[in-house]
Amino acid sequence: MTGGAADLPGPDDIDTMRSGTAATPPASGEDAAEAERLAVQAFGARNPTCLAWGDGCVTCLAEEAGKPVCNNPGPACTPRETACTRRRDVPPEPAK
Repeated sequence: MTGGAADLPGPDDIDTMRSGTAATPPASGEDAAEAERLAVQAFGARNPTCLAWGDGCVTCLAEEAGKPVCNNPGPACTPRETACTRRRDVPPEPAK
């Protein structure tokens, strides 16, 4: 018997058939890890009072020069939402 469940179209195939275009293949594991690392690094630029931040896989520290120093994620890590883990003390704004 030829054919089987593997021969049936999946969700990606159906979207391709509807649009008439090929679906973008998923990023390789290495590309996805690099994209995740860059996204976590960018968190520091958007949060200047944050000295340390991470997503459970990638951890970054702010350096004096402004560039973050980050570790590389492990292969079996599931990232969470990026959050600040240590903030610099910022004096309160004076009352007017």
